[in-house]
Amino acid sequence: MIAKESEKNKDLEGMGKPQDYLQFVEFMALPSFLREKVFGFKTGGDFGTKYNVSIDTLTDWKKKDGFWDRVKEARTKWVQEKVSDVLASLYRKIIKDGSASEVKLFLQYAGEFEETLRVEGVALGSKLNEEEQNLLKRAIELDYGKIGEDDTTKRDEPKGTDASLGKDK
Repeated sequence: MIAKESEKNKDLEGMGKPQDYLQFVEFMALPSFLREKVFGFKTGGDFGTKYNVSIDTLTDWKKKDGFWDRVKEARTKWVQEKVSDVLASLYRKIIKDGSASEVKLFLQYAGEFEETLRVEGVALGSKLNEEEQNLLKRAIELDYGKIGEDDTTKRDEPKGTDASLGKDK
């Protein structure tokens, strides 16, 4: 646990202003419209002025190993705190005038909708029995021309399907 913690803080080693660095991480994690609300300014230059850190130092911080990982972690935390509000907003929009894609997104989040890809009636990702495995293998071999003309008749389009859409006619 200690080794993991020291690895996580490796970017802080030998740093003169670690608290300012961590504040800069939080600053960078926020969308620009919120930076002004939270910090009172929205540019890196203004951050440097407020915290007495040069633009060159801010640039160096951005190049440090681990900086963007910290920003991503802080952003993820910020996003997680907003999920309930976003879902409520999405719900209100769906009730008012929601599009199919908005409804789909909401249902996917709720675990009530899951897309599947089907190949000739078999859902990919489902457990295939031996016969289905052999049929799928044969279809792939036919498609890639691994089976010679003398083994079977190769066709450009499976019977009864529209090859461009992969759906039944």
